[in-house]
Amino acid sequence: AGPIRFLWLVREPELVAAVAPRLAEAMVKLADRLELVIHVTSAKDVAELKPIGGGGNPVACAAGRPDVTAAIRDAWPEEDGAVGVYACGPEALMEAATAGASQRGKAT
Repeated sequence: AGPIRFLWLVREPELVAAVAPRLAEAMVKLADRLELVIHVTSAKDVAELKPIGGGGNPVACAAGRPDVTAAIRDAWPEEDGAVGVYACGPEALMEAATAGASQRGKAT
């Protein structure tokens, strides 16, 4: 099985804290496959965010909103083959996710 790249945009850091134990479990179980990137969009500074531990490789949360189109477009190398892009959220986020997948020639 191929890599799992999980880009999560979340508004509130409290939600990250609430699911951190489950994310840490997933990181341990899928340590060789899981790449987790979390952006807390309401945060102004990374100093207010705690990393999530798991598998000896903690994940740092980023503050602010990333360029979603670029993040999805660049999330996988060409040789990875078939890729599924799953997104949910406001219309602007969905459009950015679709644009990123389309720029790679992949369907969403």
